[in-house]
Amino acid sequence: MFLQAQRSKAADQDSQPADVPGIETTDEAIDGARNDFTSRIEVLDGRASKEASQFEQPELLYAAFNWLATTY
Repeated sequence: MFLQAQRSKAADQDSQPADVPGIETTDEAIDGARNDFTSRIEVLDGRASKEASQFEQPELLYAAFNWLATTY
């Protein structure tokens, strides 16, 4: 669902991708999500790091957490 939502946003000419400074590794994305969305989502250690390897760009992993914690 997240990827479908991102593709829809990418198709919108007026939409700009969110710039997430400081997210350079999947660990930073996971830690950032834990800190920023602590009351909205629970990040399971073993599961998150396993699934994180599917994201080539760590800022997209953080964006996925953001989407889950807010839009979804």
